[in-house]
Order: sequence, then C-alpha cells, then structure tokens
Amino acid sequence: MFFLLKSKILLPAVVLGILGALIDFYSGYFLLSASRVTTSTMGITMVHYSGSAIAWGVFVTILGVLLVVTAVANVSLIGMKRMSLFGLLMVLYGLVMLLLGALMYSGVIPLMMEKNFALVSSLGMFVVGALMLVNGSIMTRTRSSQGIKM
Repeated sequence: MFFLLKSKILLPAVVLGILGALIDFYSGYFLLSASRVTTSTMGITMVHYSGSAIAWGVFVTILGVLLVVTAVANVSLIGMKRMSLFGLLMVLYGLVMLLLGALMYSGVIPLMMEKNFALVSSLGMFVVGALMLVNGSIMTRTRSSQGIKM
C-alpha cells in the first residue's frame, strides 16, 4: 500500500519537476537571447549586452538544471528514503518559481518585447510553482503522518 501511495505522490513530483525545468529552460533561452541589444547611431551599429538579462537568464537556466536533477533523484532510492527532504525542496522550488513568475509579470526581469512571451512564461511559472507547493507539502506530510520507517 505504501508503494502505491508513494508512486501517486512521486509521479506528479517528477512531472512537475520536468515541466518546471522546461519552463525555466524556455525562459532562460529567451532571456539570454534578449540580452543582446544593437543600437545604430549615425550609421555606426554597436552591440551591447544587458548584464541583468544575462544574470537572470543564467539563474533561471541553473534553476532548470536543479529541477531536473531533483526530479531524477526523487524517483531513485535516495528520494524514496528521504521523501520529506524532497518535499521541502519541492516547496522551496515552488516558492522560487512563484517569485520568478511575479517578477516576470511585473516587468522586473528584463524580457523580450513580445507580451506573449512574458505572459506565457510568467503564467507557466505561477501554475507550476503553485502545484509544486501543493505536491511538496503533501510529500512532506505523508511520511511524517504515517510514521513509516524505511
């Protein structure tokens, strides 16, 4: 019974981790591609790089890598033995994704000029972050409430 309970909890955690990583890679790619700005003054074209866009792009991409590593480790033997720890990580990642979604939507994070990109990326961050919070809190409570020793 416990294995079935764990598989119902771990499968959404893996799916949310991979989905969150895809959204992070999508956002990181467009942040990094938007970091290059060209200006033309009196026939001279100059290329500038936005340091803040590069920093946000690298941060979001690293978050995506961490989500993939955590999702893979979650279904391994280590993740099964330490479900509450991975639940806390899911809650933490969920909070970070909610914060990133709010920053993207408000315009603090420099995005491309297209409004569709900002809307899709920030809404994706909101949805996946909220689902990570819920799933992480369930993962944290499941082991402690059932008193299961592994």
